[in-house]
Amino acid sequence: MNQRTNCERSASFNELIDLVAVLKAKAGKEGELRQALLDLVGPSRSESGCLQYDLHVSTDKPGEFLFFEKWVDRAALDAHAQKPYLQALGSRREELLAEAPEIRTYSRLT
Repeated sequence: MNQRTNCERSASFNELIDLVAVLKAKAGKEGELRQALLDLVGPSRSESGCLQYDLHVSTDKPGEFLFFEKWVDRAALDAHAQKPYLQALGSRREELLAEAPEIRTYSRLT
């Protein structure tokens, strides 16, 4: 019998996309980057394809932030990337970031 567990969502595991993004602030820009990233959380969580959108700050490296995101499928993630609030942050990349963000996507196996 194939029973669903409480943590399963209606989307197929094969379609779900997990994203991990690491962003490092330029020296002296830690507070500005922190606020800019916090400003993304509410609008991103309200997107129809968003299942999880969590922002973390490193306990060891000041100014290093990590997003853990879960999207219903690649199309939802692609739509997210085109949102004006995300594009606005992208336009501030050179001002706020010490280096290009490290972004990785994963699909669930089990």
